[in-house]
Amino acid sequence: MKLYIVNRLISCLGILASLGLVAAIAPVFAQTCYTDSQGNIVDLGTLCRTTEDRTAPAPQPQPIRGDSLTGFVHDAARTPFPAWLFDADLDNEDAYKTGQMSYVNSTLFIYQNRFIEQYRKWPYTASADNHAEWSYLDCRTGWRGLDNYPMVGSSEPFFIPPAQMDGATVEVYRGLCTTAGLQHRF
Repeated sequence: MKLYIVNRLISCLGILASLGLVAAIAPVFAQTCYTDSQGNIVDLGTLCRTTEDRTAPAPQPQPIRGDSLTGFVHDAARTPFPAWLFDADLDNEDAYKTGQMSYVNSTLFIYQNRFIEQYRKWPYTASADNHAEWSYLDCRTGWRGLDNYPMVGSSEPFFIPPAQMDGATVEVYRGLCTTAGLQHRF
C-alpha cells in the first residue's frame, strides 16, 4: 500500500514537472527518505532533504537510575568512585591500594590515600538472606557506597551523596577517615 502511494505521488510529481511547478513546490514536499522496518526503500529522489536507515529500531536513551525518594544513586559513573573498585579484579585493586588495617570487627582497605573500602561481613552459612557486604567512603567528597553479594540472586552497589548526611553522620565518617590516617575534606 505504501509503495502504491509513493508511485502515485511520483506520477503526480511527473505531471507537475512537465508543467514546471516542481521547483516551486519542492520545498513544501521535501522530507526525509528512508528504508523502513520491512526493508522497503522510500525514496523521492531530489525531493529528499536527508536519507536515513530505519531498518533497525533506533536506540532509546536509558534513564539515569536513582531513587528520588532517598537520593540514592545507582550509577557509579555519577559518583567520584573509580570503576576498578567494583570490578572484582583483585590485581587491579592491589595496584591502587595504599594501606590496610583492622577496624572494630572489619577491615579497612585504603586506595589512593583517598577511598576507604570497609569489609563488613561474610556469610558463613548459605541461606537466601545471607550476603557479603562492603561499604565505601570517599574522604575527599564524603560520598558513600554500599555493595553486597547475596548468596541467592544478585545485587549492585548504590551510592549516597554527601548532601544526604546530617551533622552526626558527617562526624562519624570524618572519624573513619581520620582513623584510616586520611584527611577528610567534607
